[in-house]
Amino acid sequence: MSDAASFSIVPPRAGANWALAVPLAVVPALLFGAVVLGGAPRALAVLAVVLPLVGLGALWVSLRAGRNSRFVVSPAGLHLYGGLYGPAGRLIPAGALRAGDARAVDLYAERRLLPRTQIARSGLFGFDGGWWTLGTGECGLLYLTDRRRVAYVPTRDGYAILLSVADPAALVAALRHAADGGTGPERPHPAAGAPATGLPSRQSTAPI
Repeated sequence: MSDAASFSIVPPRAGANWALAVPLAVVPALLFGAVVLGGAPRALAVLAVVLPLVGLGALWVSLRAGRNSRFVVSPAGLHLYGGLYGPAGRLIPAGALRAGDARAVDLYAERRLLPRTQIARSGLFGFDGGWWTLGTGECGLLYLTDRRRVAYVPTRDGYAILLSVADPAALVAALRHAADGGTGPERPHPAAGAPATGLPSRQSTAPI
């Protein structure tokens, strides 16, 4: 992609995912202790082994997605790599993006865009990924690690994409530049607190 701009996800804050370390250690230890003391069935010993393995696997996936995900803007559209779609990525075609309505937001200042309900989650502590329902009622495809630095990108398919990047305004500018065919000037972007326009209805669905 010769005329492409790449943006990396903001890494989660240090130690965020390690909040899982306590339950991963304590719960299996309690189960195993109950079996050794003879007060519980041996099936719990299996759980004491399986639970940490499952938890560590989920933690590893979340750590990779929260640190290695990247987003590439090109004339073809917005490419998402990592998280729910893995290294192969997913392309949101340029024609499906409402680049003119994309903007940089601070989710703590604009709380109606905060994720509310999980639909198909792919993250743990420190990384919120996958499909969620937002406070506005629309569906959102999330790659969130830092809720103060977010690029909000609505689509024509009734859902929005929320990406945590170091410079969300630059990603928005790149989207608009690509929408102009890569030849027009980069348009000024709205302030982070500006109201969203044309938000999808509550009947919007997520094309998983």
